[in-house]
Amino acid sequence: MRTKALAAAGIAGLMLSGCSPAEPAPKAEPRPPANERNLGSFSGSVNSGTEAGFGAHGEVVAAYLSCASEGELRIGVLDLKPVTVICGTWEEPTRTVFEGLTAGAKLSSTIEPVDEPVVVELVFTDAMS
Repeated sequence: MRTKALAAAGIAGLMLSGCSPAEPAPKAEPRPPANERNLGSFSGSVNSGTEAGFGAHGEVVAAYLSCASEGELRIGVLDLKPVTVICGTWEEPTRTVFEGLTAGAKLSSTIEPVDEPVVVELVFTDAMS
């Protein structure tokens, strides 16, 4: 009962002060172009090397990287040498193209932070579709 009274008093205080309770901002996810077939995505915290598998792909793959904070990741696709990619934002993800791949049934990728752990959203597309 006391908890309900305190909660009501808190809400009344906010209303009287002209403030409203804060609502969490919706997380925007990176949206690849409509003309690129989505192969899959990975989201979460990257603390050390992480491996992920995605769908069938063509000879050119694009990666769209956005992070919750500043940072850099090393992204490796199949047997290509990993490249360092600077984090983009949710609104404007960083696009990286991997070319010269042999089309296959499963795209594999390795993801690791350059310095600090980072929370990411990574989307792979078939850039030639």
